[in-house]
This record gives sequence, C-alpha cells and structure tokens, in this order.
Amino acid sequence: MSQGIDSFLDAACGSMEWMPVTLEVIDSLRKVDGLANRRASPPLNYTGTDIVGSLIERHVKTLRPGHPQWRFIHADMTDPGYPELVGAHDLVMARDVFFHLSSDKVLAALRNLKRTGSRWLLVTHTPHHTKENSDVPTSKPHGMELNEGGVRGLNLHNAPYNLPKSEWDFTEHDFTDRGARHGRGKRISLWRLDTLPIPP
Repeated sequence: MSQGIDSFLDAACGSMEWMPVTLEVIDSLRKVDGLANRRASPPLNYTGTDIVGSLIERHVKTLRPGHPQWRFIHADMTDPGYPELVGAHDLVMARDVFFHLSSDKVLAALRNLKRTGSRWLLVTHTPHHTKENSDVPTSKPHGMELNEGGVRGLNLHNAPYNLPKSEWDFTEHDFTDRGARHGRGKRISLWRLDTLPIPP
C-alpha cells in the first residue's frame, strides 16, 4: 500500500473477518515517516461494498464509528450504476467473488470496475485452469447454482475475459502438495485497469 495508494475499494467486502485488522496495520505503517521512501500519510480511505444489505448495516454500526475514513455501501458490482455510486479509487479488490458468478456477471463487473476510473485491480482467479471457462459450477453448496453461491474454476486469461499477463501475482492457496512454483494455486493478480481489453 505504499505505491501512491491512498484509496481502496473492496468490491465484495463480505463479513469483514480479517480486513479491519489489515487496514489498521496498513494505517500504522502509513504513519511512519520515510517508510518505502514516502512521507507519513493520513489513514487509507477504504470503501467496502457488498450485495448483502444486512452485512453493510452491521459494518456501518460496528466498524465505521471508530474509523471515519471507512465507508460501506450496499451495492452490486455488476449493476450499471455501480461506478457512479462508488467513484474512483487507487486500488480495487475483488477477492473470492468471481468464482461464484456466471461469465456475463463477471464481464459486467469488470466493465463497471474499469468505468470507475480507478487505477489498479486485484482479483483472485485460477490461472492454472486450462479448460474453457464454463458457467457450470464444479461445486454446489446447498444445491446453489452460479450467482447463488455455486463455485467454479476461473481463468481470467482465457475467453471470454482474455485479460493480459498480470503486473504481479501471488499464490494465495496451493491446490497440490508441490508448492506455488507449479502454478496450481488460487492466485491474486494485479492489473492496471485502464489497460484491460474489456468491451464497453
């Protein structure tokens, strides 16, 4: 969070189990003058959005009072009005959400995130996934299909997304016992949003 990142959009903030501690650590580091060759900075402006209204209500009640620079918005990143609702940020993250969405919803989300005018995008996907991106879930918890809670593998480099090589990525979870060097894990990848070839 040191490379000119002063605002952060968490496009599917969910239950906020680990994010508050992460944001507090980031803010404590931002207070250190000279760290990463930058002057001490004010707290990071954080925006969390989620499709589940009850979660947003809870976050506004329990988290925002102690963190006025955090805001929470009940919103669906696939809706056309999303960009105007959230505005531009230095960094946008969509972690562990696209696996649950059909291709048309993923494309709508990518289009909307690009339309925000934000700079960087962090997304989890499975780039080892060589099969065609299918809208058939590989797992149906509680019998749910995609867009309801079903899950599938998703490679954003393949059609219909065709995203270019990422600027940076990190293996979050290794699906084998061989380690990240074999590229079999769920990765979080970073792209410049303005370079993504996403049709309008």
